[in-house]
Amino acid sequence: MNREVLNVVEQLNSGRVILYPTDTIWGLGCDPSDQNAVDKIFAIKKRKHNQPLIILVDDIAMLKTIVPNIHPKLENILFYNTRPLTIIFDHPEINYANGITAENGSIAIRIVQDNFCKDVIKTFGKPIVSTSANISQQPFPQKFEDISPEILQSVDYIVDYKPENNGDILPSSIAKFSISQKELIFLRE
Repeated sequence: MNREVLNVVEQLNSGRVILYPTDTIWGLGCDPSDQNAVDKIFAIKKRKHNQPLIILVDDIAMLKTIVPNIHPKLENILFYNTRPLTIIFDHPEINYANGITAENGSIAIRIVQDNFCKDVIKTFGKPIVSTSANISQQPFPQKFEDISPEILQSVDYIVDYKPENNGDILPSSIAKFSISQKELIFLRE
């Protein structure tokens, strides 16, 4: 697995779009600061640029490089959370390519649970883009075999690592932390 992590990082450093397994479903990924790679993901998915992509980080420390002022209650939730959970944060500290942050300046970030993804992100040294490996408005693939030939032929690199699929795989939950209410407001469960 270590060799494949290095292969993936080489692809990301070269501005390529990868197809990779995440802690949820198979995803398309790239360096979030590479505008050409981000644009290629939008083209592959036939997705409108007003629907921002999410990024994955490997731990809370990396998250804090993007969003340094995390409410203590949210940090506690993230520390103990074991289910894939994407959080929408306002006003990140880092500027990424167009299509990563929303028009209102918010950004969607998930601390990845999968060890392979953690190793890739840690070795890469920064977050990576993640979006489902499907054409927009089409069903997301439950397993690698469900990924459309169009997607497979459009990416630059397909990760050679197939996690075991034990049951139904779903995209992550998406929530926004309400500072006033001090609780998560779920947008997708």
